[in-house]
Amino acid sequence: MSENNDNVNTGVRVLKSMLDSPTLRALSVPEEHHDRQLVFIGDVHGMYDKLLELVDKLNFETTPEMELVFLGDFITKGPDSTKVLDWMIKHEGRVHFVLGNNEFSVIMGALDMGLLESKMLNNEQGHDVTGTFKKSHAELAQQLNPSHYTYLFKNAAVVLEFDMEKTRQRFIAVHAGILPQDYDFERRHVILKSDVFSILNMKFVNEENSMETSREKQTKHWKRWYKLWEKELDNHHTKEQITILYGHDAKKGLNLRKYTKGLDSACVKGGKLSAMHYMYDPHSNSYKETLVEV
Repeated sequence: MSENNDNVNTGVRVLKSMLDSPTLRALSVPEEHHDRQLVFIGDVHGMYDKLLELVDKLNFETTPEMELVFLGDFITKGPDSTKVLDWMIKHEGRVHFVLGNNEFSVIMGALDMGLLESKMLNNEQGHDVTGTFKKSHAELAQQLNPSHYTYLFKNAAVVLEFDMEKTRQRFIAVHAGILPQDYDFERRHVILKSDVFSILNMKFVNEENSMETSREKQTKHWKRWYKLWEKELDNHHTKEQITILYGHDAKKGLNLRKYTKGLDSACVKGGKLSAMHYMYDPHSNSYKETLVEV
């Protein structure tokens, strides 16, 4: 790790900026590139063999117009996290990702191992991010090499927004969730008012539309975050073609709804690895979705 001080310092700057203002990367797909295919992949969790099985089923290697979008938590828990990262780096030009809570925790673990005072990174919203990593995160942090950290820091984002110019469809990739308040419906783009902890961890929202990671008997009335989108889009913005793709919620499992697609199907616990494939259909002038599982 001592050889990686420059990368670590870069990472600290990235994380400090992210805690103050979560990183959004907006990508436009021009009309003339409407043949581009996007595949959003649920939580891989270090299951390298499953990943290879999926990309083989997609014919990724022989389909140059196809790009993959990992929805976070592509490392930790499974046996081959470094192999997954090596594969992503090898295909960097055709691979995108958002950070999951586990990638974030591994980075925090790396910073905590005598390199820097990670407690300086507590964010303004009061979430103690230094307590978000476990022993397993610190152990994986030691296994990663400088090229892994360079890749994670260089491409770090918590939200990816894809604007498909030919069809006016918009795909938003996030690890755990995002709220309607994070989207400007007049200008048609993400603005991110939520903090990074919420985006990486949310499952529910309380009465004040603040994120919660779980609910008890006395808080059963808290809503799933994605139901706010259904209310907003069905009642007020019926012409918007927004699809939010996320992972994180393995307990809920595969959860395909009108505007949101939950793709964490507990691959690391013996479930399937799920992905949603979007390809342009000239007959309907839209990007049609196909669920792909292995």
